[in-house]
Amino acid sequence: MITNWKVSNFKSIREETELSLKPLTIFAGANSSGKSTFIQSLLLIAQTLAHKVSSRSVVLNGALTSLGQFDDLKSNGSESDQITIRCTCQPASEQDDAIREKADLTDFYFFSPRPNRFRQISFGISFDADPSSNQREIFQIQPRLFATQLSCTSREEDYLEQEYKISIRHSENSCDENHLDILQGAIDDALRPCLDYEVNLDNSSMDEIKEEFVPTLLVGCMLKHFLPERIVYTIDTIEEDANAITSCLQDSRLHRFRSRYGRRRDIPLTEEIKTVLRDVLQDTVNLDEIFNDKYETRSLSVSEPSPGTVTIRDWYNRLGSMRPEYLKQIQQELRECDDLFDRIYDAIAESNGSMPQSLSIRQTRPPRQLAWSAGYLDNFFSSSFKYLGPLRDVPKPLYPLAPAADPYDVGLRGEHTASILELHKNKKIKYLPSGNFKSPIIDRNMITQ
Repeated sequence: MITNWKVSNFKSIREETELSLKPLTIFAGANSSGKSTFIQSLLLIAQTLAHKVSSRSVVLNGALTSLGQFDDLKSNGSESDQITIRCTCQPASEQDDAIREKADLTDFYFFSPRPNRFRQISFGISFDADPSSNQREIFQIQPRLFATQLSCTSREEDYLEQEYKISIRHSENSCDENHLDILQGAIDDALRPCLDYEVNLDNSSMDEIKEEFVPTLLVGCMLKHFLPERIVYTIDTIEEDANAITSCLQDSRLHRFRSRYGRRRDIPLTEEIKTVLRDVLQDTVNLDEIFNDKYETRSLSVSEPSPGTVTIRDWYNRLGSMRPEYLKQIQQELRECDDLFDRIYDAIAESNGSMPQSLSIRQTRPPRQLAWSAGYLDNFFSSSFKYLGPLRDVPKPLYPLAPAADPYDVGLRGEHTASILELHKNKKIKYLPSGNFKSPIIDRNMITQ
């Protein structure tokens, strides 16, 4: 349910205007006082998120309303170039089933927390026609997203409330020149538009991304309209491989490696790394005896090993065949080596030859809480938001329900009313009779009929 709505620089609403909305809200006022303008801002967001072309930041002319061009919307005489709309929602429990149903269709809801933990979800969007661009005529009908924010407040298991936030802003220099020079050859064409955005996350959300990889820099975002769909970042592949190898060498449990680095990922133990191991384990084990046979690997690592290369998986296989007391001694030696990570890092860098080329670009879904919040907003405005316009359809001899029509929506002009009433004529409903409102104390007993 929408609880708060803010609009600024939108037609007659020049200054930021905030309205609190209740389960039942009635607008009343003189003509040209802004009632229709406020409703149009709601319709703009709803028809945008319902639009099938997700690359459109906002859809000015769609199924619910036709607003013309950007300059037709921007307030006259305003000093700002951006139109801004902000919204706060409180998730309703009756929408949980719809959210969970969508979980099978999109990774927006994958690994999402329980919906009833969310106390509040907010978003803000600013868009313009980029007056400095030579594509301004295009931006007049397809405005540029200038900035967007998404935040949510959830109740954690300890009953404390935690806020999660992502802020995305259009920037020509969102990725610094050093990163761009290194990544130019590795950037997929589909990802290039994502690098136009500067992304900032709260600490908790950033920690969740770091569970998979440790980003060196957030460099962009893939959007579904104005909602975050994928986070784009760079990693230092040498550092990641060094972390993986170090943790694997110091922990003999293969399932931990799989849960941290993926079941299909395998990392080669190069000759430089073997030299480090020989030095660390020289008083404990003969490394050449451990790997006297060459294993055929099935690898999908950053630096893909050739057949016959010894890998982390081979290391686990050989350790698994050793006597427990012998294995324990090896693990103890590796755990007591305080500079093992640094030595492994240097060994990988030496085998790669050129450390500056170790950057790689990655993308991942937004953190769980933000992904669920984006999914809630997408579902609410595209599916649950209904609008009955001021005009009615002309009388017809028949009132069939179109195959693509929502069986619970009477339509923009009420054209499906007769069909909807016929379809649900036997369904019982609950309501408060008007007589319950005669007393100052409202009788809230519902009637089923």
